[in-house]
Amino acid sequence: MLAPALAVAYGILLCAVLPVLAWQSKRKLDQGLRIPRMALYAEALVLQFLLLGLTWGVARANGLPLVDVPDLSSGDLLLGIAVLGIALGAALVGWRRAGEASKDRLRMMLPATTAERVVWVAVSLTAGISEEVAFRGLLPTLIQRWSGSIVLAVVISVIAFSLSHLLQGWSSALFVGFFAAVFHGVVIVTGSLWIAIAIHVLYDLIAGVMLQRIVADRPSGDGAGASHLLLIQAGGVQRVLARQPAENRRLRGRVARAHGWAARRRLPHCGISFLPEKS
Repeated sequence: MLAPALAVAYGILLCAVLPVLAWQSKRKLDQGLRIPRMALYAEALVLQFLLLGLTWGVARANGLPLVDVPDLSSGDLLLGIAVLGIALGAALVGWRRAGEASKDRLRMMLPATTAERVVWVAVSLTAGISEEVAFRGLLPTLIQRWSGSIVLAVVISVIAFSLSHLLQGWSSALFVGFFAAVFHGVVIVTGSLWIAIAIHVLYDLIAGVMLQRIVADRPSGDGAGASHLLLIQAGGVQRVLARQPAENRRLRGRVARAHGWAARRRLPHCGISFLPEKS
């Protein structure tokens, strides 16, 4: 009696409790709550380890294996590479088309420092493993056992997985839901979770770094993309260094050269500023 009860409780946790918690977190972020990245990563690691432990315990109690010994063909590997490439391309396109609210939310989550990138690796590994064995492994297996329908099992698992990512915003949750369905297809075609786990881990790792670099090169803010004057002011001297969009990726090099220009002339009180250029 204990094993079926654990399975039901596990299904309720993934299909109801986690989506509700994600929705509540989204509401708090919509109201202006900001969480330090390291605290966010620490919370994610704890939750992922708990999810992995619960998944292992419920699977063991119900006599269900979580993963098998890898027996993958070259076709399976090519499928994984193709899906990973499509997912990364879609993430890049989605970022460019996303609204500022979605971008700001993702900026809060993306690693920006060396220490954050190191922790991001751990988050990516635990998320890729725990979420795949839970939402592509045990949950659909249990639902199929109860309902007798693989289609229903996939649909419910996709919806639950998508809603559990509401913290990232509705557009990101829809994106996650689409690729959750694709990942289910990968599991069905390959007959294993290993390719899906590898895609998930690599996607989180690469997308986190890729999008963070785009964020660093193209900061948000009023007037972004408009023509600006890049001024250097030092010792009472003001010099126009460049006329260009403020988000230009070469800006940091120009700023460094500006400081060097002031240092060579031993000018005190050096400062860099942007002023919107009058039309």
